[in-house]
Amino acid sequence: MAIEPFTDLDFQKVKTKLKDYLKSQDKFKDYDFEGSNINILLDILAYNTFQNNYYTNMAISEMFLDSAQIRDSVLSHAKELNYLPRSRRSSRAVVDLEFFPTNSPASITIPEKTQFTAKCGTTTYNFWTNTVNSVRPINNRYVIEGLEVYEGKYVEEIYQVVGNPEENFIINNSEVDTESVRVFISETIDSQSEVEYEYRTSLYDVDSEEEVFYLQPFRDNRYEVTFGQNNFGKQPVNGNVIRIEYRTTVGEEANGINTIQLKNPIDGISSTISLRETSIGGSERESIDSIRYFAPKSIQIQERAVTESDYAVLMRNQFPEIKSISVYGGEELSPPQYGKVVLALYINEEESISEAKRSKYLDYLSQRTATTVEPIFVPAKFMYFDVTSNVYYNINTTSKSTSSIESIVKDSMINFSAENLEEFRKNFRYSKFISSIDNSDSSIISNDTDIRGIIKISPSRGTGESFVLQFGNEFGVDKTFVENRLNLYNPTISSDSFTYNDKTVFLQDNGSGRIDLLEVVNNNFSFVQRNVGTVDYSKGDVNIKSLTYEDYRGDHINIYAKFKNKTILAPKDRILKLNSEDISVSAIGRRR
Repeated sequence: MAIEPFTDLDFQKVKTKLKDYLKSQDKFKDYDFEGSNINILLDILAYNTFQNNYYTNMAISEMFLDSAQIRDSVLSHAKELNYLPRSRRSSRAVVDLEFFPTNSPASITIPEKTQFTAKCGTTTYNFWTNTVNSVRPINNRYVIEGLEVYEGKYVEEIYQVVGNPEENFIINNSEVDTESVRVFISETIDSQSEVEYEYRTSLYDVDSEEEVFYLQPFRDNRYEVTFGQNNFGKQPVNGNVIRIEYRTTVGEEANGINTIQLKNPIDGISSTISLRETSIGGSERESIDSIRYFAPKSIQIQERAVTESDYAVLMRNQFPEIKSISVYGGEELSPPQYGKVVLALYINEEESISEAKRSKYLDYLSQRTATTVEPIFVPAKFMYFDVTSNVYYNINTTSKSTSSIESIVKDSMINFSAENLEEFRKNFRYSKFISSIDNSDSSIISNDTDIRGIIKISPSRGTGESFVLQFGNEFGVDKTFVENRLNLYNPTISSDSFTYNDKTVFLQDNGSGRIDLLEVVNNNFSFVQRNVGTVDYSKGDVNIKSLTYEDYRGDHINIYAKFKNKTILAPKDRILKLNSEDISVSAIGRRR
């Protein structure tokens, strides 16, 4: 019997193969392999073989980006692809400052690295300005609006160049935010002046005399500062002093802070501070899985945004606060806007894109897009679901109460939304949703669940406003509309109630593309105003004409839609999501 290669990574399997091999030999045919000394030798051989197999497997696995498990190996492969894994990112808050000087200065300067403090529980965080800002009086008021401050702590590292070929200039703190790295070089250690080098991400259009630096990944989540070797940038020479300044950060821990203070008065001037934007954008360093996904794509796009996926990869990698992104051409807008590219960004469900963020995103893309293409940033829109579910469960197999079953099912629906929806282009699969309900508890027998789409509108109270709502899916139409029997009609499009002309009214379609305004009087439906909008059933579009919404409950009105198909596709500019308040579950016990 020829011995087979031992490639198993299980000790017992290796030992069993060794036994089988020896048993096949005439000299060991009658041996008791468990009770004799040869068992010890087999253990040694098996351990040695197992160790070799494990080491070989690990060594070969670490040679490839797809299979590498050790972070330093993954970083090494990323370096080969000229990919810089994202470091931790500082949380950013935006504040407004008003100063009250005792005299009337021409301007007040807020220095770079002006310190602010913020407290969350018992933890104090430091925030800093990263540029010099100044404010001049307007109507005798010294107000600076939209001042950005970043969480962290500033650190300096200094190297003197000795000309050693093995010389490295390492950022020795793994908590660095690489966006904050600045490099200054002086001629000698006694020089009173220094030159700031500019950070570049590629060699494109860099000549031998440009004062630039680059970053690349190093071991243990650290980064290395490199220069252009007098080919793609000026190389520091012996005796030069390199000062590396950067900010360390706690990452996402500092997100969500809504109270911030100026630590020390500026030039002794009293001031007040108000928070314009809660701290956001802090994130942990890029995960191994993310590096595996984005590193090969970065070499494809070469820091240039040409296709839709190029924009998505660049923006998601550079700005970790972006949870999801959808990119499409301006020709898909209504009316079309040629020469523009639309980037729909999911940052926070309730947050619009501030001017500070918009400017930051534009600055980043301006170096990476064609000059004839104008990026447009829009916040994500959402489509929610109205869920009515009757859940049948076997009372003989559970001690849980009806309310407990209902709570379990509701939690299962919310988890389904988090795992399967809540990103652009993630569609709602009805069959998977139904299965998730059945699998939420072992006592559940079946369920009967209806789904309607919801788009929320928030019209200004007391003023006329029109809406065009694109559900992006074909509507299911009930043709049994009869004007004198409105109570029996099952509408495709309907709405929450609101106040109009001192009446409590709601919207409803008539099955033929018309939307009417109705009210309920003595449990009977009646028209208040016909033809206040239109429905395109095949496209899934709802057009509501200008109406004066005098009042409504809460901060929005739900517009409901029934779909023809149970699988619901996500429109290009909308994210599908389930909200707890839109879910109704009734658990019904059965004996089986």
